Amino acid sequence: MEDVVIIGAGLAGITCGRYLQEQGRRVVLLEKSRGVGGRLATRRLSGTIADHGAKYLENQGSYTKDLIEFLQQQGLIISWANTNYEFRDTEIDSTTGRDQTKLWKSQIGTDRYVAPLGMSSIAKTLAQGLDIRLSHRVDRVQATDQGWQLGLDLPADSPTIQAKALVIAIPAPQALAILSPKSLDRDQGLAQDTNRELKSGLNPDFLPNYFQTYLTQLAAVTYDGCIAVMAGYAPELQATFAARIPPWQAVNFPEDPDLAWLGLDSSKRLPLVQSLGQFLEESLDQQTSQLTNPQADQQTNQLISQPVIVCHSTPAFAAQYLDHPDPNLDLNAVGQQLLDRASSYLLPELKIPNGPSPTLAAMPSRTPACKAIVCPLRLPPLC
Repeated sequence: MEDVVIIGAGLAGITCGRYLQEQGRRVVLLEKSRGVGGRLATRRLSGTIADHGAKYLENQGSYTKDLIEFLQQQGLIISWANTNYEFRDTEIDSTTGRDQTKLWKSQIGTDRYVAPLGMSSIAKTLAQGLDIRLSHRVDRVQATDQGWQLGLDLPADSPTIQAKALVIAIPAPQALAILSPKSLDRDQGLAQDTNRELKSGLNPDFLPNYFQTYLTQLAAVTYDGCIAVMAGYAPELQATFAARIPPWQAVNFPEDPDLAWLGLDSSKRLPLVQSLGQFLEESLDQQTSQLTNPQADQQTNQLISQPVIVCHSTPAFAAQYLDHPDPNLDLNAVGQQLLDRASSYLLPELKIPNGPSPTLAAMPSRTPACKAIVCPLRLPPLC
């Protein structure tokens, strides 16, 4: 029996696992996907990488402050401050009478931090030394006299996992599917994750009276949809991007109905050469150790020289496609709409991706539209 099982190996689950392991607990993390990190998501495309999940880290309190300081000490993140702007319609042109949209320096959350090796590198580093079992989807949770018993969506002869304590660090709809008593109407609040048959819930006789309150809160959690677009451009355009005035690296569009944010994702990679020196060589050596020297040199040069843009849509724009999914929908065509909008604001070259092989990828996701819910359910002791 394990001391603690954590469901979910995103940043929350990994951080919890590290802390508990440092306290001497035997910890196992179960992750349904093939990799760790959750929204700390980085994707490889045409020889380079792009962060299509979390854009950056911000200091949002003592916990994130400590995390940022630790990651800085490890050489994993760098400051991305004073490079974030906003487009706002603020003036009337005296000669034409037209509204002039201006690019203004953002004064909100200027302390932003990014990972030159990709945001997923943060999770991969923090996960080192933890017992993380990938492609392990939990579909049954039962309370026992000794603690908890978890069933997995694996072959029928797969053993269950038992633990003295359980931590659930996954999105609210998935958590609700696991925690809901058998008597609860499971349709409520599960619209985001109804593609699987729910096999089991907690026994209502086990639950304290106040637990229903937390289940109701979980069911009320809503998520904002987002379509993320990753677009790569030819290395020859690097000079064009470098000459942009002002020298933005990220732009918010608070007044646009479709486009919410755009970042020059490749600008996160340039400090690999400018600031990290030998760390770059060692890290890239590890990633390209299976390649010949010419191949490794080509991959390294492409990683740091190819301009890459990432766009995020507004929730309203994403809702048009996520709330009523069409199996024949071409997400790349949807993503092109956002690039068209961005090109009208910033650089005409944004309209047509033209990397070594044309690169355009659009991915849907959802992020919570509310604060986290913490349930102080008293669990069996760990000792």
